[in-house]
Amino acid sequence: MALMGALEHAAPSVGVRRAWSRRRLIYVRLQLRDGRWVRIRATNAADAELLRQFDTGLSETSRRLRYLGWMPPLSVEKAVRWATVDFRDRFALVAVARQGQRKRIVSDCRLVPFPERPGSLEVAIAVADDFQGVGLGRALLQLILGLF
Repeated sequence: MALMGALEHAAPSVGVRRAWSRRRLIYVRLQLRDGRWVRIRATNAADAELLRQFDTGLSETSRRLRYLGWMPPLSVEKAVRWATVDFRDRFALVAVARQGQRKRIVSDCRLVPFPERPGSLEVAIAVADDFQGVGLGRALLQLILGLF
């Protein structure tokens, strides 16, 4: 599959196991270069609070890079909006890591309409500080772009 080839090319030392839901949304089990595993899947409405926790857990530098400047903490309303995607106009994938029984979003990758250019999408991606540098951001970008 072309998507798999693109992912292997982007992050050759990352192991992947994938499954597709009936709605053609992605569900991928990904082994990172450091040996940790994450699950990459489409975001859903139940992720709102996990997205807020993810945003709060980013370092100040990572938040500035994510938002291209200072941004107040993610509000409940905005988190709900971000967690609700239709995969027609708004696309979003999250990487989820398990820590015991607890789930934690460790990366968020999304494509949203670019208002100044109709028909264009803007890419936004953030990776938790303790998951940076292990191929996760690159893998997410390849996966989300592979949806088209």
